[in-house]
Formats: sequence, structure tokens, C-alpha cells
Amino acid sequence: MAAAFVVAAASFAVTAEYTARAPGERLQPRAGAADVVSILQGQQHILWTSLTGTVTSVAVRGWPVGNGEVELGGAVAITRPDSGEAGIIDFGEQPMSVIFAVENG
Repeated sequence: MAAAFVVAAASFAVTAEYTARAPGERLQPRAGAADVVSILQGQQHILWTSLTGTVTSVAVRGWPVGNGEVELGGAVAITRPDSGEAGIIDFGEQPMSVIFAVENG
């Protein structure tokens, strides 16, 4: 019983967030995100690799847009990657942010 507690206590979850300052700009790591997940940005793809654990979900947030009268919220896509070690994110425009949920342990 004590050994199971030690194993459970050794695993923990962290997030790695990348954000862009303005539409069309490249994503930049926030608060040590580059130490948790490495990304390689292309025109319509982001290749990512986990450096510290298993990525359990990826949330991609688009830029809010307006139609001249109403402000529309940016799209949010949350996926669970097939592989928790590496993957590809496809998008039509550069996203506002990408948040990786990573389980360490």
C-alpha cells in the first residue's frame, strides 16, 4: 500500500503554454513551456515533441474575430493525441495559443 502511494505521488500534471502577441505572429513559450514541450512552427502546421512526460491533451485557441457588429469568440479545439510523445497540429491560420497538458511520472 505504501509503495502505491509513493508511485502515485511521483506523477503530476503540468501545462506548457505557447502564445502569440498578435494575429499572424509566431507562438512564444510562456513560463518555461519550452522545457516541457518543444515546437517547430510551419505555415500551417506545428510539430511538437514532449520533453518531460506524456501529453494527454492539446488545446488550440484561435483569434477572436468580429463581423462589424458582434464580436465572435475564437475557436477552441481540444484533442487527445494518439501518441503522448510527439504530434502534429494542423491549422488554417496561426493560432492565438496552444496549451499542452503533460503528465509526468
